[in-house]
Amino acid sequence: MRKFRAQIITFTLDVPIMKGHRVSFFTQNVNEPARILNLVGILDKSTGEMSQKRPRAIGEKMTAVVDIVVDRPVCVELYSNIRSFGRFMLRVEVCFVLKKLKSCLN
Repeated sequence: MRKFRAQIITFTLDVPIMKGHRVSFFTQNVNEPARILNLVGILDKSTGEMSQKRPRAIGEKMTAVVDIVVDRPVCVELYSNIRSFGRFMLRVEVCFVLKKLKSCLN
């Protein structure tokens, strides 16, 4: 699949993540160029509820839901189905962002 929605957790960032941001997508033994397609919302860490819909940017130490598109199709699975195939990592410059797959966008 090329497009999917994922929950992300950011760590140290030099520049906030915005719509259209280029990233490197890592899963299993795959490394593909990708792009943040849409910022769906920011999640509250304590409750897991969406606290802000359609934010302009995602900063450090935030949990958010984003839409991602990779340049070539990759084999991923929903986190709820198979955890090991539902986890991946995005690299933004020298910073890392951990993710888990939420749904497929077709």
